[in-house]
Amino acid sequence: MLQAILANNIPNLNEAGFNYPRHSSFSRASLGHATEGNGALVMQGDFRFARNTLLSSESLYVDSTRRSTLISKMQASRLDFKVVMYVRDVFDHSTSFWNQRVKGGEETLDLDEFLETKYGDQLEDVLWWLENKDQLGIDLKVANYSNHSMNLAEHFLTDMLGVSDISKFDLTMDSRQINRSLTRSELEVQRILNHTFPQNSARSFGVSLINELPDMHYDKVLPSEQAFTKLVSRIGPLAGQINEHLDIGEQISLQYPKKANNLETSSTTVFIFSRNQLEVLVSNFSRMDSPRAFYWQLVRRLSPSEFFSTLRELEPGRLKFVILSILKGKWRKQ
Repeated sequence: MLQAILANNIPNLNEAGFNYPRHSSFSRASLGHATEGNGALVMQGDFRFARNTLLSSESLYVDSTRRSTLISKMQASRLDFKVVMYVRDVFDHSTSFWNQRVKGGEETLDLDEFLETKYGDQLEDVLWWLENKDQLGIDLKVANYSNHSMNLAEHFLTDMLGVSDISKFDLTMDSRQINRSLTRSELEVQRILNHTFPQNSARSFGVSLINELPDMHYDKVLPSEQAFTKLVSRIGPLAGQINEHLDIGEQISLQYPKKANNLETSSTTVFIFSRNQLEVLVSNFSRMDSPRAFYWQLVRRLSPSEFFSTLRELEPGRLKFVILSILKGKWRKQ
């Protein structure tokens, strides 16, 4: 979201004294979609830092190759640098990061399995920057995203960049659903796709849902308290090292929210789709080469009553189309 807001405010950034180099993904921002920022530009051989160059990307500090290239070009420029980094409470970040990985076609594990076996490397990357900032000679500013998510763009511009007047900036995307999380049911479909088609995970399914149904309310998938407790025992010491470098108000929380106790966890097995979601699903799968394997995996995860209850709202022609597709594995234009 932040990168999309920056992309839509390049003239205002220029007026504030910042040069925000354009990236090919910026065209999506004008359509109200998320962008990846412009951090990839640092990997271009001819990229050089100029005074007041602004780069923004979530991958700048976690991708080791990109980080190495970034530091090399920073040092070659002999300029002074400010590095801005947002950390996040472990509960918020771990669930969001898993959601992003599933959505991006990279993850097949459920949330509990993911927390118990994979999550935690990101904290090592954060600690690396904190421990090496003096040696690198950079001004490192760190804030906790969980504390500022409701006014992230305003916080970034004023508190982190030091822009004194943001009245001309268009921050309206701050209140819209940009790059929303997938719902619990959408995530299960995408996870099956990731497992069934590892070489072609039909990532466009998640992207289509986000772009075509941006205002869809999503129910957060939550880890079980047992799985989260195991995660905290594993990464707690590392989080503690990070917190030693942070102001008290920006430190990372390791708490399992009390409000989560009464909500559904990732082990819940009932999945419900709206008519609009089903139409996006069918439209995407009609373009796939081998949908039959996917559909059988989906059906096995639902009882007959659960599966067909999701189809009752479809018009007769579309319902027939879906059922024939499942039984025959053949796709015909409706």
